[in-house]
Parts: sequence; C-alpha cells; structure tokens
Amino acid sequence: MSSIKSLIAIAIILLTVQSIDAQAESKPSAAPKVTLEKVWIDYDVFEEELNGMKVHLAFSVSGLGGKPFTLLYTILDEDESPLMNEDGNVVEFATDPIEVSGDTTSFKDVSIFIPYGAFGLDDGDHSLIVDIDMVHPDVDGELHITAEPFAFSKGGREGDDGPSFEIEFSDLVVTQNVTRDGAKGLAVSLKLPLVKGLKGVDCAVAVTVMDMSETPIMAATPEFASESGHLVGRYTLKPAHEAAKFDKVEVFIPYGEITVPAGTRTLKLDIDVVDSVDELIKHLAIREFEFTKTVGGRPGEVDSRR
Repeated sequence: MSSIKSLIAIAIILLTVQSIDAQAESKPSAAPKVTLEKVWIDYDVFEEELNGMKVHLAFSVSGLGGKPFTLLYTILDEDESPLMNEDGNVVEFATDPIEVSGDTTSFKDVSIFIPYGAFGLDDGDHSLIVDIDMVHPDVDGELHITAEPFAFSKGGREGDDGPSFEIEFSDLVVTQNVTRDGAKGLAVSLKLPLVKGLKGVDCAVAVTVMDMSETPIMAATPEFASESGHLVGRYTLKPAHEAAKFDKVEVFIPYGEITVPAGTRTLKLDIDVVDSVDELIKHLAIREFEFTKTVGGRPGEVDSRR
C-alpha cells in the first residue's frame, strides 16, 4: 500500500513539474521597446565636403533578445508624405547594425549625417519632417520612435546675382585665462569691417565649443546653452546701416561651462554669424585650443593654438 502511495506522489510531482514547464513555455517574452530620452539636430554640418545636418538620439532599448537593430530615418514633406529625390526614390537613411548588451541597453548619443543635397528640392523655404523608426528581426515592419519637424531653406539669402549679403572679418584672436565678472574663461575677439545687406536684422556672432570630431559639447548652465543644450557663446549684432562695421566683437566663454572630464585635450571653436533662431548666415572660422581640467573639476592653465 505504501508503494502505491509513493507512486501516486511521484506522479503528482511529475504532473506539477510538467505544468510549471508548460506555463514557462507559454509565457510570452517582452516585446521590443524603445524609450526616447532626447533628440536634437545640428544644422550646416560638413562631412567629406558635403553640407548637411546631423540628427542625434539619446534612448534606451529593451526586449530585443540580444539581437542588433537598425535606425531608419525617412524625410517627409509637410503633408507627412515621404520625400522623393530626383531619381524617384524615397529619401531615407539607415545606420549600420547597432549591437545591444543585456535586456536593456542605453545609448547617450547615436547620430547620423544627412546631406542636404539628397533632398532634391527647389530653391525656397521648406517645412520637412525626419521620421525615425527602429528595424529589428522580431518586429513586423518598423517600430516608430519619433518624428521631428525642421525647416530647410535652399538658396538661403541668395538672389539672381549671388548672395544679397556680405560679411568680412579680421583680427580673429582667441585669448585664454581671461576674467569677466569674476569668472575665468576664454575670449574670442574679432573685427567685422563690413556687414552688408543685413540692416535691421537680429543676428549674432556665435562661438560653439566642439570636441576634435566636431561634436558640440554640452553647456553646464542654460545661460550658455543652445536649444539643443550645446555650449554656445554669443555677441549680439543688429546692423543699423546697409553697410555696417563692428570694430570690437568679443565672445566670452567661462571655463566652468565646458563639460568635459578631467584631463588635457584639444577642443575646437566654430565661429559663425547666425540669425535670431540660430540659422547659419555665414561661417567664419574654426580654431583649436588646448584645455585642461583638474580632477576637482576646476580648469587649469590653458594655451590657445590657432
């Protein structure tokens, strides 16, 4: 009798184990998911002598089963229809396969360069959208991430006889270890002997701090941050005459705004004239400089290098 009870107990255990296994097998795995943290666009970026824009994403992914994924960027017109190039193809770009590690992987800055020449648009102002999706083997079709509107102007401020404005600069100097209002930093000074065709236009000399790959550095405070959070110093201009000049332009950038790890490195300054919404009017120059930040976070002595 005891042997029969033992056999019954063993059968119950086996059935219980099989039931648990069946439940585990039937439990669905987590679906692929993208959590967007931030998106920003850098305009008028040059890569391999092509002018275009660089789209940046900060995001995390989960439920991808360890499989790589691709980001797909499609340019849409203002009616949200895919933009077609001169060859009749959809204007779209894709990243190389992006590897993941673990169930959840975070990415602080995934970027792609999109040349303006690929749009195939006529001269004028255009309202466009960059639609961003994830392509993954476990996703039917594409997983939508975001759609970011942007303005694109072809021909800029040019007329039939060429640009309607003219800007000349001279005496560009980068001076280190300058103190302004109790803060230590660097000063970019220059002259604008001629600013023509911008009478009454709100504009500025803008200095963007970049690393050696020409990726803008983030600002420490909103005071020196662009809409994308990048470190930019400005000197406001509003020419009062058709042909104006500015004998002393200085842009000051406090060292405390340069958010880089401790150590010594070479950084770049991108110096431009921009309009009131930071659209490029004219690129002036790029300068390199050496920057040292101590372990405690305070910048040390630095030397400029033209």
